Amino acid sequence: MTARQNIKLPAMVRRDAVPVFADDPEAWAEHDAIAHPEVEYCTQNCDGEPADHPVTWRIHPRPDPSPIVADGVITDLVRCCTCCAWSCGTEGFVDRLQRESYDGRDIQIERLTSTGWADFKVRY
Repeated sequence: MTARQNIKLPAMVRRDAVPVFADDPEAWAEHDAIAHPEVEYCTQNCDGEPADHPVTWRIHPRPDPSPIVADGVITDLVRCCTCCAWSCGTEGFVDRLQRESYDGRDIQIERLTSTGWADFKVRY
């Protein structure tokens, strides 16, 4: 014997179907901003359109224990897409920051999830 289950999905809400927002464009703009936060796009050296490279990784270099930082060593937070974090053709930021890590200087990697930024566990 088989059973059939009927599932009724809710209809999409039309803007003119919600009387509270119907006459208030600012309320709709605020509602849309909360429901669909603006995507941040990678500003590193990605190939292709910016829309193809949303920021999905944050890499925090730990402070260098020495008072003198070598030229070219990344000391600031890096916000980038998957391409720039892991490969980007030659060397990704994760590999570069790991290479620059020495004598107690380490990195923290975070990944953007549906609930926010989460620690990314990597073994080296």
